[in-house]
Amino acid sequence: MSIAVITRSLLVFRQREYMINALPIAKIISRIIFPNKKEAPAFPHRHDVLPESDEDNEEEEDPEAPQRMRTHIRRGDGHLYRDQTFFNGVAFKDRVLDYALRTRCNIRQYRYDKDKLGFECAGLGENDEACGWKIYASILPKDKIWRVRLFVDNHTCEVNGECEMVKVPVIARLFVNKIREEPAYYMPMKIEELIMANWSISVSRPQCQAGRNKALKWIKSEHDQQFARLKDYAAEIVESNPGSSVEVLSQTVAR
Repeated sequence: MSIAVITRSLLVFRQREYMINALPIAKIISRIIFPNKKEAPAFPHRHDVLPESDEDNEEEEDPEAPQRMRTHIRRGDGHLYRDQTFFNGVAFKDRVLDYALRTRCNIRQYRYDKDKLGFECAGLGENDEACGWKIYASILPKDKIWRVRLFVDNHTCEVNGECEMVKVPVIARLFVNKIREEPAYYMPMKIEELIMANWSISVSRPQCQAGRNKALKWIKSEHDQQFARLKDYAAEIVESNPGSSVEVLSQTVAR
């Protein structure tokens, strides 16, 4: 018999003496249905947690390793080139963001069309000369996929710690998983410090506050959506385990 006790601030599933707090629903259900880890299907990582490996075990012995993991924000390499393809415009924009974070150049978006996106460098060089770096991607009916049509990979600017791409929504996206895991640690001042430490990009404290608030709203919305599906999760457990029963209990926790 499996028993699930659910609250809006705590998710706890008990089976075979398991006690799992604040984990994604998919992972909890996977552990209930597949107690043997070898039988459990793979599911996507939603948190900034690296897979276990020999190297990871060695790193855990380093007393400074937990702090490095706490402050490290994993991102892609931001590699861009002509005729590069993307599944959608969001993926293209995310790759440009990775490029901006890696190079610390002042990249900004200049085109926002539904089927066309363009970015340019807002940095200035000697004698306040405009930088010529630019990238443009679009989707055409015959392609049915986003493709980089124009890429001028030539910076003539000087890096000065500014990046117009790193605004409130981007800050929220960068730190949403960290805030989900340790909301009390990732306060505006800490977020501001980490952005400077990781990417040498300057942002304001109010931007970090707004970004943190936006991330918290996303987390709450996700939690509410999962809470509304509890009966569906319980039915799935019963269907996957013939002969077993699941009892879902909910209670209100004072805040």
